[in-house]
Amino acid sequence: ESGLEALLKYYDQLAAMESKLPISESDIRLKFTWHDSFSKKALFSGAAKQSLYSNAFERVNVLYNVAALYTQIAKGQNFENDEGLKAACKYFQSAAGIFQQVKDLVYVQLTKIPLPDLSSETLYALSAIMLAQAQESLYHKATLDQMKNPICAKVAAQTGDLYGDAARLVAEPSLAKRWEKDFVAIVTAKQSYFLGMAEFHQGLECTKDAKHGESIARFRLAYGYLNEAAKKGETFFQPGDVLNRVGRELSQAEKDNNVIYSRSEERF
Repeated sequence: ESGLEALLKYYDQLAAMESKLPISESDIRLKFTWHDSFSKKALFSGAAKQSLYSNAFERVNVLYNVAALYTQIAKGQNFENDEGLKAACKYFQSAAGIFQQVKDLVYVQLTKIPLPDLSSETLYALSAIMLAQAQESLYHKATLDQMKNPICAKVAAQTGDLYGDAARLVAEPSLAKRWEKDFVAIVTAKQSYFLGMAEFHQGLECTKDAKHGESIARFRLAYGYLNEAAKKGETFFQPGDVLNRVGRELSQAEKDNNVIYSRSEERF
């Protein structure tokens, strides 16, 4: 986190000197360079880069790095305890907000179109992914705290919807080729995964409330979503243990209904 503090101090210094030191091609010729963060080439041997005599350009670059560092700090949290999950959620939310701020700054203050990683479409997609990961942290916290199934179902559904937004953005033709294969697979798989978990928690609540026909339908939907997640995730994201648990719950619900309750399976 010391790196984050240094970046923020540098940003403050850039903002403070903007009105005092006019940096431009016609005034103070101080050139700032940005290397495309998604380039697959080495940084100093062919990666796309852009250089401008612009304080605003450098501030955009610094903010982008601040957002990226927030994601790394979030990733480094302990996702198995309450404090770690709360911290991860906070950092992912901060990253989402800063990517959005960068998007709002780029075309307002820059005179030249930036590299693709600073394009409005890329920044919007990155912000959406960070929001989805923040919500995912809340879902894991809800399950860790053993919150009631309706609450877990609601948080899971919201997480699935946010990953759905992110999946649509990363699949945009102008962006699709920029991402690594595992990145796209995981984002799209998690949409199906969390929609499946929402149905699973609903199914557990229906079983508790003796809504046996609805519980079977919910478990069946959950199983379908999780199977879909397994296919989309390829080798990068596999919900094996959860899929097996949902399968067991579905089999038991069908068995109990056939032997005891004889309720019709509901349709959604």
